[in-house]
Order: sequence, then structure tokens, then C-alpha cells
Amino acid sequence: MNQYIKSIEQLKLITVNDSVHQIVDNFISFRQKILGYIKNIEQEIIKSVLDMCPSDTINYFQKELTSSDLDAVISNYKLIQTINLQQQKEKIFKLKQVYSGTLKRIQDIIDDKLKQSVALISQQVEYGQDEIISRLSEKDEGIVLEVNGFLFYPGNVYCSVFTIKISNIVLLGIYQPFMFDGLYYEEGFNSQNEPHKIKYKLHQGFDLQKTLYEEEVGILHQEQEKENGYYKIMFKNPVQLDGGNKYTLSATTTDEIPFGTHLWKVKAKDNNLIQFQVQDYGQDSFLVPPGTQEIHSYADRGLFPALIVKEI
Repeated sequence: MNQYIKSIEQLKLITVNDSVHQIVDNFISFRQKILGYIKNIEQEIIKSVLDMCPSDTINYFQKELTSSDLDAVISNYKLIQTINLQQQKEKIFKLKQVYSGTLKRIQDIIDDKLKQSVALISQQVEYGQDEIISRLSEKDEGIVLEVNGFLFYPGNVYCSVFTIKISNIVLLGIYQPFMFDGLYYEEGFNSQNEPHKIKYKLHQGFDLQKTLYEEEVGILHQEQEKENGYYKIMFKNPVQLDGGNKYTLSATTTDEIPFGTHLWKVKAKDNNLIQFQVQDYGQDSFLVPPGTQEIHSYADRGLFPALIVKEI
């Protein structure tokens, strides 16, 4: 395989791992910055040498100077003889100071990029196959939003509480019920025609003031990937969940115009990885952030029919 890979960009074509892609992008960004610094240094050398030359010799060169022009200056002994020695020393000293600062910045960038790449690589774990862990088993087919759905608006929060049983697992994504299409207080209410934003957050225990992971997802019904009556939402980064720990998954929105989603209901059968909440929780069960108006957390109905995970 190695003989076919001639550039780091090709790694993005043969891998589907987002973290590998991020490492490649980090390196490409780093490389562009370094080439920019080198180009700047080259131009500074050209400028410094020409500044040391008598003004009547400047027209000897083309208006647009290149490194080959610099070679011509250096190789022209008669021209170099006209340079004032003291002026040359001052220019070279200033140029050395510029180099020192630039090289220090380059070294800092190298260190930062290497640390980022090493951190990403160290987080890579050999996972098993994706597993769908069901929490709720039936779609609520009702068409009345205030009974059969969930209304999203700023400050209205839906939460699902769960405990990882024994093995550590990685949370890869969730299943989200469809945007609502039905009635709201006897008026037609269709949230499937416009895009809406939902912010998903993962919290330790019942503390909603601290976030382990968050990601805002834009959902347009016609374009979102669908499976069996819900949207498949894959997070950009996998999140490790440790065995024996309790977590809360929350969903909110910053959209000013309210929208609705359908719900799922009926608790699914137990599984060997996750224990989902067995009781409803009110707002007094959580540490809530400022601006929270209502908390909804139910054992037998809700927004997250299933979680997509991998066992470590």
C-alpha cells in the first residue's frame, strides 16, 4: 500500500475515519503556514540585500524580484563591492532578529500541531461493530402535538437519563423522532417543511450546568437520513462512556420560532450495556443552567428511541 500513497492528502481518499481526516487537515494547515513563513523570509532577504545596494543599481533588476535575481546580485562581485559594510551589518543583524522570532513561532506551531495530532491518535481505539441500543419501541402515531409530541423552543429541555452497566462503551450517535406534522391546539402544525436546529448535550449525572460533549445539528426532514420512522444522527466525535457512571442526554434549541417533533413510547426490552431511567424526573432533580424554563424527562416516552454505540 505504501508505494501507492504519494501525498498526505491521499489518506483522506482511502480512509473513512473523521479523526484521521482531522489529523490530515491539521498537517495541511500547518504546512501552508510554514510555507508562508519561508516565503516571507525569502522576500525579507531579497529586500534587505537590495536595500544595501546604491540606488543607481536598483534598476538593474526587474520590478518583480525572485530568488534568481538575488543569486545574480550575490554573484556580481563589482556590485557587492559597492555595499556599505556598516549598513550591511545592521541589516543582517535586524534580519537575524526577524528570523529568530519567526523560527520561534514556527517551532511553537510545530509543537501545537504535533500535540494535537498525537492526542487524536491516542484517542483512537479499536471498536467493535455499531450497536443500536433501543430505549423505546413504538412510534407515537398521534397527531396532536401537545399530547403526542414535543414542542421545541428556547428554555424547553428534553432529558434522558441512563447508566452504563459494566463495560465501557462509545456513544456514536442517536435516533431522533421525525419533525412533527399534525395539529397544535386544533390548528395545522407542520415542522417538516423548514430546517430546524437541535443542540444535543451529554452531561455527567444530573448536572446540566456542565457539558461533556455538545453538538448542534441542523435537521431538514426531506434531506435527513431516515430509518424506521426516525432520523439517524451521527455525532462528529465519538464520546467514551465509562461503566458504572450515570449520564444525561439533553436536547434543546436556540431557534426563536417553535417547532415540534414526534415522540416514541413503550419501554424496550433490557439490554446488557445500558440501564435507561425507570422513573420520570422533574426539574428539581437536575442542576439546571440559567434560562431553563421546563424540563421533560420520562421513563416510557421521549425523544431518543435508541442510542448508537460501540463496545470497547
